[in-house]
Amino acid sequence: MQENLRELILSDARGSVGRVEDGVSGWSDGDVVELEKWEELEEYLDEVCSLGLERLIRETDVLTGESVRLKKQLENVACGNYRSLIESFECAGAVREGVGAIRSRLDELVDALPELADSARRFRIEAVAAETERVGRERTLAEYGLVMELLEIPRLLLTLVRGDLYDEALELVAYVKKLNLIHGDVPAIADVERETLLIADLMVGQLLAVLRTAIQLPMCLRIVGYLRRLNAFSESTLRKTFLNCRGEWMRNALDVTTAPTLQGRLVRLADDTRAMIFEVVTQYRAVFSDDRDGGEHAGILQDWTLNCVLCFVAEIQKQVLDIPDGASLATVLHQCMYCGQSLGRVGADFRGLLPPIFGDAVQQLFGDHLSSANKRFESMVGEYRWTAVASTTQDDTGGSKDGVPSRDDDQFAPPAAVLDYPPLAVLLNGILSALNEVRSCAPIALAPVLARDLERSLLNTVEVLSRVRPKLIEKHHCSHFQSMVIMLRDVVTIHAALCLDRCMNRRSLLKMEAIQQATAALLDEEPSDHDEGTEREEQENDTQDLMGR
Repeated sequence: MQENLRELILSDARGSVGRVEDGVSGWSDGDVVELEKWEELEEYLDEVCSLGLERLIRETDVLTGESVRLKKQLENVACGNYRSLIESFECAGAVREGVGAIRSRLDELVDALPELADSARRFRIEAVAAETERVGRERTLAEYGLVMELLEIPRLLLTLVRGDLYDEALELVAYVKKLNLIHGDVPAIADVERETLLIADLMVGQLLAVLRTAIQLPMCLRIVGYLRRLNAFSESTLRKTFLNCRGEWMRNALDVTTAPTLQGRLVRLADDTRAMIFEVVTQYRAVFSDDRDGGEHAGILQDWTLNCVLCFVAEIQKQVLDIPDGASLATVLHQCMYCGQSLGRVGADFRGLLPPIFGDAVQQLFGDHLSSANKRFESMVGEYRWTAVASTTQDDTGGSKDGVPSRDDDQFAPPAAVLDYPPLAVLLNGILSALNEVRSCAPIALAPVLARDLERSLLNTVEVLSRVRPKLIEKHHCSHFQSMVIMLRDVVTIHAALCLDRCMNRRSLLKMEAIQQATAALLDEEPSDHDEGTEREEQENDTQDLMGR
């Protein structure tokens, strides 16, 4: 219990440190420490615990009076012995200061002894170094002229490089390397050699920049010789670097190719690509004469040539779809085929890559013309007056009873009978225009695709007529409508198929079954296999006669 009471008093004292209550200051840190050190605290606590309640209440006043009495007694003692106390304090302070000063001086002396020894050793070493440096400077002063010449080598080399005096610069670089092998331990020569290598790197960059310009074979030989003397690249890296620089020159030259039309630009692109690839290949084979021997570097030129050809083909593929007419497309195709044929002499024949590219362009061009023809046909059908008019053509069919031109007439002239039906005339004119656009540039392999596009176009025409048929039945214009459908089936479709076969130099490309069925549905009749076979046979005969001619 006494222990708990002691701890409670101490914790209360610590908690009231620095606190003021009712104008009375709390405990100070010194008071708490003195309280903890008080050895008679437990005896006092025993005494307090044995007191009664009234005595405990008066204990505070008793302690206060005892404190006042002790303070007055202390004051009386201090006043009586004031001078003695002052002198003793001053004497003790002077003694402490003297002893502290002596101790600090001794400590400083002990600490300074190792430093003094180190300083003596350093002085001895520095004295030896100073003597060596003095001797070296005397020797340098004696060789002042030679030293200045060595120090001027980097500046001289830079002047030679900027003046394109590469032979002299290479001789100077070789001299510095030899000097460094003999006197590599001399710092000045090492610094000169380091600066020389930096300027040599600058010269390499300058030589590569020259390779990126339009230069001829003699200059290429000189530059590659300089690079080999500098030993800047390995043999394989040198070959690749040469081709990369020449390729960059070629790309920059092709990027500035201009022409007033897209056709002219692509034609110039093909010509320039062919000429530049030939020039670079010729320069490479002249500079690296062992390329034809099939050595370890034999594939470098082939890889570079293939990359250039693929870039050219990609550029053609990107722009050929924007060519607006077939004649321009045929011109570009002819030029690209000639370019591929010429590059075949260096193993870069890319003509096999062109048919799919130009096939897409031909299909797009053909489809655009057919779409335009269908739109014009649909517009004219919507505004067409469905009244029969007198025929303005001979025999209503242009020379035959079935609407097909006679053998004596031009087989591919549009049937005159179609003029009695302006929408069909416009449609047939658009189909013939589309065929004329693609006949000079369409690949043979594209024939089935063009036939399907033409079939869809004709079926779209039948669909347009089927949409206006209900209105015509109500207005009793069925006879003129039926004659137009018959003209579409027996004249327009047959003539379009004949012209398609002629353009593609093939037979029976257009499949007539779907068109026959669609037109038969408009005429409310069943398609006749005999009639269909007869028409197909006549069409094939006409085409065969044309092939024979």
